[in-house]
Amino acid sequence: MNTPQAIQDRYPDEWNHCYGCGRLNDKSLRITSYWTGDEAICNYIPKDEQTAFPGVLSGGVIASVIDCHSLAAASAAFGAQLGIAENEPLPRCVTASLKVDFLKPTPLGPVTVRAHAQEIRGRKAIIISHLFSGSEECARGEVIAVLKPDA
Repeated sequence: MNTPQAIQDRYPDEWNHCYGCGRLNDKSLRITSYWTGDEAICNYIPKDEQTAFPGVLSGGVIASVIDCHSLAAASAAFGAQLGIAENEPLPRCVTASLKVDFLKPTPLGPVTVRAHAQEIRGRKAIIISHLFSGSEECARGEVIAVLKPDA
């Protein structure tokens, strides 16, 4: 059985230093995202020090996870649209806009983020993400992702 490859593992090395997901950045959050049909899924386990206050995940970390995961979803969606094979590098995207709605405090512990492309037009994608703690939706994000200029 093949283990699915993380979207971030398909980024070219020169674009793999991101604070959120960069495997070549020793200090990154190590976010990994997986494309499943028409959405990307990320399971993230925060570190104890990533709190806003005891027992609650920091809003800044939540925003970083949503942003980075949304860009991964955009890269995979563009890859699917462009017919890029599963073993080929994916195009990288940059954030043009990030909006996060914090719906309720997120307990410090594992979170799942589900993201899908609401719209892709030209070099721009609108990605909607939902961050869950267990079955509770705690945050929602909208990211406008743009293919990086030389993609």
